Amino acid sequence: MIHLLLINGWSANANFWGDFSNDLPDQFELQVIDLNQEKTLGEWLEVIDQNVTNNTLLMGWSLGGAFAIQYAAISKKPFLGLITLQTNPCFIAKDSWPHGLAKSEFEMLYDLVLQSVESGEMASVIRRFSHLLVDGSLKHKGDRRNLKKCYSEITLANARALLSGLVFLCDFDLRQVLPKVSLPSLHLFGEQDALVAVDVSNDLKSLTLNSDNHKVLVLGEMAHLPCFSHRVEVISTLEAFVETL
Repeated sequence: MIHLLLINGWSANANFWGDFSNDLPDQFELQVIDLNQEKTLGEWLEVIDQNVTNNTLLMGWSLGGAFAIQYAAISKKPFLGLITLQTNPCFIAKDSWPHGLAKSEFEMLYDLVLQSVESGEMASVIRRFSHLLVDGSLKHKGDRRNLKKCYSEITLANARALLSGLVFLCDFDLRQVLPKVSLPSLHLFGEQDALVAVDVSNDLKSLTLNSDNHKVLVLGEMAHLPCFSHRVEVISTLEAFVETL
């Protein structure tokens, strides 16, 4: 049995992954860790470490993938490998990293969350981030319908934790860390992703050019949401990766 330990994305919850979990082959047992608490980086790495065993395949989606990379680079524990789903090792664009999110766009999202904190009304955050998750997907209607079932003001973490997560996104720069991951690693991107540009896949190939351990793949038509309409393709890619371990 493979312990598939998933570090969730920003503002998401474990219910995002219900259908994905149901469709996993019997060889996988899924455990989801939601990023819904205020913790330091060290505390989050300790949470991951407490749940990793030698039969763990560590997987992170978006911000969760950044935590997974950081853990995999420093952990002394043996485990099976690393999978990142639509994770940019440097989320914010820089002169030396042009395919990150524009700082102005990030600031708009941060300000929206901050305003929602002050007003106590989070519906605008749900609307904006739901749009970013499905934008570009050729299956956006189905994805949006599934999102409404599990993504609402009720499911959101407390506002301070949301802001803390955005600070992590802004501060993470793992370009020097990622090549240090010696475990078998798969990095999956979506061709239509509005939050992590597909061009990051080529940037990541350049970062890991001298390592045979890192595989980079792009799924056509997929936006920044791997767990609903495109879950069959993601699971098939996961199975193929596991066969190489």
